[in-house]
Amino acid sequence: ELLGDFATAAEAGEYEYFFTTPNIDPTILTPKKSTTEATHKHLSALYELCKSSEGYASADAVKSIVWEYAEEMGRGDVLWPFRVALSGREKSLDPFTIASILGKNEVLERLQRALDSMI
Repeated sequence: ELLGDFATAAEAGEYEYFFTTPNIDPTILTPKKSTTEATHKHLSALYELCKSSEGYASADAVKSIVWEYAEEMGRGDVLWPFRVALSGREKSLDPFTIASILGKNEVLERLQRALDSMI
């Protein structure tokens, strides 16, 4: 809520994923109540949705790209691996905000890295 809170979190490395591509731990990509196969399917679908869109100007624009798919397939099953693929973390800013800051090319690269880590 305060600028000082942001500075403290930044000094602790909380936002490092904006500046350095994270290493993806494939063991945290899959939500607890899902499967590796389902996660791979969702990441592949996210990749295709993100690839076919230019809407990265804001978090709401990114949300509009993936929200319908996430609602249909289960938000947690889709948005959890999206967050982990982009940040490398279980806890971070929401994936829409991260994606809007990173931009299309970096989002696609990180989704592909996450997919590759599952092989």
